Amino acid sequence: LEVMLDNAPAYVEDNTPGTLTAPTVTQYLARFYFAHNDLVLGAGEELVLFGGYNLAGNYLFQVLLLEDNGASKIKLVAFGNAGVQVSSMDHEVVLPDGWRALEVEWKAATGVGSRDGFMNLKVDGVAAVGLQNLTGLNNDTHVLHSVRLGVLNGGALPASSGNVKFDAFVSYRDGDGGILDKNCSGNAVQLEHITFLPGSKTCVATSSLNTGALLTVDGGADVTMISPAVNLQPGFSIPSGATFRTISPVTP
Repeated sequence: LEVMLDNAPAYVEDNTPGTLTAPTVTQYLARFYFAHNDLVLGAGEELVLFGGYNLAGNYLFQVLLLEDNGASKIKLVAFGNAGVQVSSMDHEVVLPDGWRALEVEWKAATGVGSRDGFMNLKVDGVAAVGLQNLTGLNNDTHVLHSVRLGVLNGGALPASSGNVKFDAFVSYRDGDGGILDKNCSGNAVQLEHITFLPGSKTCVATSSLNTGALLTVDGGADVTMISPAVNLQPGFSIPSGATFRTISPVTP
């Protein structure tokens, strides 16, 4: 899903939680992939990219993207009983360029005054810590009815421009969304829309490996490309702390 920033909201909606009545949805986990390389946010503007709603259409939680001193950051917002808002402002999670796996878990409090509701975040499988998450929520009256993914506040971002991309959305009542390991081997392999995370990865192609759009290598990644021909496109770069090697097999 690719969404352009325009003068109106643009999103996909999942009403599945609202059809589950036994029991109602008071705990929810979603994972999706998100790339914001082509997005420019205006000063002070925040993009609402994911949100959960009750039956009346009121927000129960939000995931927002903002810019802070040149860094893109993810902020969590949750709403308690009577619409009281709690956020992770000043404790956001930095979101690097490239495809990123975002996992969001939300839970309503278990009873009146229990204040054990929460909203947690993982980026690329790494859990946010401390005040980057939201805990102690007083939201026991909340039941999830629907979620939306996209540019939820389009029209409210006049100084922002560009587009954002989403992929591989899944949701659960509980558990872990996990990260997909995209295959990078085959015959003539086009490497694009992939982020190599820290750790070792080997890609093998029988004829050629070619870099393309939205190929990102994180610091700490150790990537090996094995192919008779490895073609690196202009603009492709390797950050400090990463290793990227190419091996051309010798034909007997």
